[in-house]
Amino acid sequence: MKINVVPTPKGVNMKSRILFFDPAVAHGDFDSEAEVFAEDMRKCHGIALPFAENGIKTVRSDIFAPGEYRLCVGDEITVFASDREGVLNGFNTLLQITEVREGKLMIPEMTVSDAPGNDYRGLLVDCARSFHNFV
Repeated sequence: MKINVVPTPKGVNMKSRILFFDPAVAHGDFDSEAEVFAEDMRKCHGIALPFAENGIKTVRSDIFAPGEYRLCVGDEITVFASDREGVLNGFNTLLQITEVREGKLMIPEMTVSDAPGNDYRGLLVDCARSFHNFV
């Protein structure tokens, strides 16, 4: 099954349940990255994510290549990665699949696995083929 995420993940295992979570992140292996994610959630969805015991977890695991991650959404939300790039990639996916309803995070139950296909991920916006008024 495909999900609407950029870049498209290499693996998605979607279940049928939609889950609701209290908005929070848990202290884990990537606290500074979790703070960045919390700020992104505030900017994108207008909801604060404080640190709490039962929040979104991050786990460092050396089985993943640089930039690779696994996002597991079930009874809890966990992002597994071996490095900063991987956990930030997982958080970016989570940011895109999350909706906020009545103060809760609404996320479909799923497992997402992804790894960069190249050393560098980027997006080129070619504005040369469109008219731009700079006056």
